[in-house]
Amino acid sequence: MAAEKLKGEGNTMFTKGCWAEAAAKYGEYITLLFRDEESKEAQSKLVIGYSNRAETWLKLKKYVQAHDDCERALEYDPTHLKSWGRKARALEGLFLHLDAARTYRKLLQGFTLSASEKSWMKEALMISETKDRQSRWGIIEQDMDEKWEKADPGPELLASAPNLEEYVGPIRIGRTQKMGRGLFVTRNVGEGDLLLVSNIWTSNRFTMESETMPLDNALYTLQQSVEEIVNEAKENLQDLTHLQRLIQLDTLGGPYPDDLLLRDAPPMRYFKPVNSLERGGWRVTDEDRKHPALTNTFDRPFITKVILEKQLYHHGPKLLEISELYVLPSLMNHSCVPNVSTITLNNGKRSRIFRATRSIRAGEELFRAYHNILCPVDERRILHGKQNCECQRCTLELKLLREVSLLNYVAGECGDLAIENENENMWNCSTDVKQNVRTRSMTLLTAINDLFVHVSNLANLDDVKQDWIRASLTRFGRILLDPAIRMLPEVTFEQIQERDKLLVHVILAALTVDRASEVALSMCSGIATEEAPNIFNPVTDSMEEHLEAQVLLDCARRIVELSYGSGLKSQTIFNIVKSYAGRLKDLPF
Repeated sequence: MAAEKLKGEGNTMFTKGCWAEAAAKYGEYITLLFRDEESKEAQSKLVIGYSNRAETWLKLKKYVQAHDDCERALEYDPTHLKSWGRKARALEGLFLHLDAARTYRKLLQGFTLSASEKSWMKEALMISETKDRQSRWGIIEQDMDEKWEKADPGPELLASAPNLEEYVGPIRIGRTQKMGRGLFVTRNVGEGDLLLVSNIWTSNRFTMESETMPLDNALYTLQQSVEEIVNEAKENLQDLTHLQRLIQLDTLGGPYPDDLLLRDAPPMRYFKPVNSLERGGWRVTDEDRKHPALTNTFDRPFITKVILEKQLYHHGPKLLEISELYVLPSLMNHSCVPNVSTITLNNGKRSRIFRATRSIRAGEELFRAYHNILCPVDERRILHGKQNCECQRCTLELKLLREVSLLNYVAGECGDLAIENENENMWNCSTDVKQNVRTRSMTLLTAINDLFVHVSNLANLDDVKQDWIRASLTRFGRILLDPAIRMLPEVTFEQIQERDKLLVHVILAALTVDRASEVALSMCSGIATEEAPNIFNPVTDSMEEHLEAQVLLDCARRIVELSYGSGLKSQTIFNIVKSYAGRLKDLPF
């Protein structure tokens, strides 16, 4: 009777939503029943006790405890339906999608279920299989196809990206001489290969337009968000995913002295989704609990350091965004000639996808662009912050700016154009001003081409290095695609052809620097999908082949494959390409 009273009290607490109190009562109930564990009646009641307590652990998000209680219940009664269902939900909470899928499949195949039970279990099975496919194998294209193949191209398409699970490919963290740590590939990878899918850790996005949240308040809010993650992790250290969070945050706070290399470059087990680890690898071991990261108090100064030193401020018109906090991407170093593409999906998890943009040999370091790299080197250095990029491109460009005064002048004009564009909306400008901007940009683009023919310091460079310099002056080309400039009257067929030939040079140079540039993709899309591979010639009153548009359409397709994936269906690729038309205004200028 005493045991039944405890169970009743547990049920009452559960009904009231007092989950912790209910778990305690069920625990007392289980303890009493153990006195007579050998009897069939006690074993039958233990099944109920463990299963009920498992449900309270699920409510409390204590998934390890829920999983283990279900296992105990099923040891007594392998046919207990509720315990199997709760085990499946616990596996979902632990991000063990493969095991969750297996459990749902077992339920659907081996139990008599009601129509409603079958319905939600089939849905849960499909979700678990999708998450398993994404986190273990990095197979994400089919989810984009499902979402985008039949969607209407446009801004709404890119704003409705599918949610993705995290994926960590053949990469490791390693020490570097100049930057402390970096990411390296562990095997040869080909261009377009998926390296990483990273979801947002936490964020604090706010607009300065209303000035309702001063910078200090925004930092404080972000600090609080990280502290909540830390506290939750400390309360759930039996769960490897939560332990990973502490080790990951500790790693971001480095680099540490050489004798603490384990904190600088921990084993990748602490960064990979637990679903991709070997069977049983999600269990926290005694060795895990000895990791030096667990000596970190994660106090406010430490958290502030991570936020300020590891995240960049993104500047845009009337917007200051304290960037979302990501983990592994924060450990990948910057280059103005990156070998990795970066795409941020507009989904609930703000998933970032990283792919190789060229073949990379085992042991090579991975580099991405932290900021706009299609601008003059002086601007790039301001954007990059306290540590200047020392890649070959930056070094060469600084040298040439000192040696070639005309190049220095053109770079200055490019900077002036940025200031003017920031202060003026072209639609609000007079026709004379817009025509002047168009003429000025066309003249300077022509002058740039002449420099590479007639100035020996530039003419003697190989094609790749010439493109490195041309790409720094991309702004002259993209301003010609501003809708307010493109809509100017009295633009002849010959002028359009002349403009587009210049733009092809600009875009191909940009793609030499960044083979998956979103800016280049938007420029390609703006020409190729709006003007199409054929264009009307008013002089001959006929459609004529527009070779530049076809070239750029091919470029756009390749950019999408290097960013979103080569396994996408052709219609999905075209829809993405077309959706980038008109996106230049949203991309760094």
